[in-house]
Amino acid sequence: MKPVSKNRPTDVPVILTPCCLKSVSRRKSTLNYSFLKAGVKKQVCRQFFLDTLGIKQDVVYGALEKVNSGGIVSVDGRGSHKNHVAVRDDVVEEKKSHIHCFPSVPSHYSRQSRDRVYLEADLNMSTMYRLYEELQKNEGKVCAKKSKYRDIFLKHFNIGLFSPKKDQCDMCLSFSATPDPPQEQTQEHEANLKRKETARDYKASIKGKATGNSTIVASCFDLQKVLPCPHGEASSFYYKRKLSTNNLTFYNNSFQDLQCYMWPEHISARGSNQIESCLWHYIQMHASLGKTVFNSISDNCAGQNRNTFVAAMF
Repeated sequence: MKPVSKNRPTDVPVILTPCCLKSVSRRKSTLNYSFLKAGVKKQVCRQFFLDTLGIKQDVVYGALEKVNSGGIVSVDGRGSHKNHVAVRDDVVEEKKSHIHCFPSVPSHYSRQSRDRVYLEADLNMSTMYRLYEELQKNEGKVCAKKSKYRDIFLKHFNIGLFSPKKDQCDMCLSFSATPDPPQEQTQEHEANLKRKETARDYKASIKGKATGNSTIVASCFDLQKVLPCPHGEASSFYYKRKLSTNNLTFYNNSFQDLQCYMWPEHISARGSNQIESCLWHYIQMHASLGKTVFNSISDNCAGQNRNTFVAAMF
């Protein structure tokens, strides 16, 4: 048996003839579908014609529109145009300089890609192009298309539209929102950045110690954002009071293990006592496995972590 070929045949003699109607009709013409077999014209039905060539009816109509006066279908002209209009170098430099004008956010929110910078949260491509149009009109210059502006933005820059995935520092936000910060605020901001680096170095050091020692636990814990339940796409869900669910996560940095403590709001709140209970259970669980040293890192939320209740528990 020969294998079945799914390729469209190209050597089949085809005859497609528009014929005038004999009777009165709203149609201008009808189509006769035929093949040549041994020099003899064989008329077939439309479905047989389409299935044999592996085409659809739109291909037939498109071919008829391209038939010239000699009855020959014109050659497909797609891809033959080579002389595309190129953007001038000075226009490209104007767009690049305009993109450079926007302040970028340091990439410490995504430290795995240090070469990538981010724009402010209220900036997007439409806003940037609108500002570019206003600048060009005020200076009496020609404004390029938005598609070209976007192409230059994507090809020449490693910039992302900023969408913070982590909690931001209040002091850093206050400093970035001040146009001309005083010297005292600048010094506090620099000291805050040094404290951040110290905390990161400490986290890396305890992770290294825990990796080589089975009796040490190096973990980070924090509350996830409130999870509304139930969740769905039904429109009725948007008008109902949802049940808030809390989720406290513990991540073991040395073993890359995650443990979650989840409870709905009707069982308990999300204060210091609840965090203390989960933390105590986490320590007791690992202590039963032979762990003796516990290093836990969290944020400075006073209502949950940094308070006398958690300190008294230790």
